Amino acid sequence: MHVRGFSDGRLEAEIEISRDYIEHLDDKYCRDATPELKQILDIHQVPYQARGNLPKMTFTLEPPGKLTPWKPIVAIVAIGAFLIWLSRRK
Repeated sequence: MHVRGFSDGRLEAEIEISRDYIEHLDDKYCRDATPELKQILDIHQVPYQARGNLPKMTFTLEPPGKLTPWKPIVAIVAIGAFLIWLSRRK
């Protein structure tokens, strides 16, 4: 979950797959987290003004069947590019 704060005092919250995985780029694995944000603010007694109405339903975020870490892929490509650069340098 991450929360964005704007200069006009507005907050937006969403829950999504970690940026460590390629699936982070797919909006299918992201949803609004306004109900959770409201609950956190209430628990910690943070004053706020709500605009609009929260839906009276629960949300379920369906995780993908497989997560693909992108950092190892980038590391392998970078090492490969470096080795190619080294071999052409001679």
